Amino acid sequence: MGPGGVFYFLRNGSEIMRIAQDMEELCPNALMLNYTNPMVMICWAVEELTSIRSVGLCHSVQGTAFQLADYMWIPREELRYWTAGINHMAWYLKLVDPGVNKVPYFYHDVHE
Repeated sequence: MGPGGVFYFLRNGSEIMRIAQDMEELCPNALMLNYTNPMVMICWAVEELTSIRSVGLCHSVQGTAFQLADYMWIPREELRYWTAGINHMAWYLKLVDPGVNKVPYFYHDVHE
């Protein structure tokens, strides 16, 4: 983590901690789904400083899909995809420009 990530944490971390503290009071058994960066530092703080369970997620699947649509000159809203995995460990099983599968896949029951 570089200086930018540290300062980003200093800006976002206190707000996320307030949310986690509210969750301790209002919904102590809930799971916090965190999309805020820097993801690892925020999840670590929530884990260490509160009783709330949290899972850090990222936008790599959506961001990569948009990038692939741009590379293929397909409007982003028309691209359809099916993925497996989570965070930075996801794979595209199916990537469809309406009606044309761009990535071969082996599981035949995948639905659009």
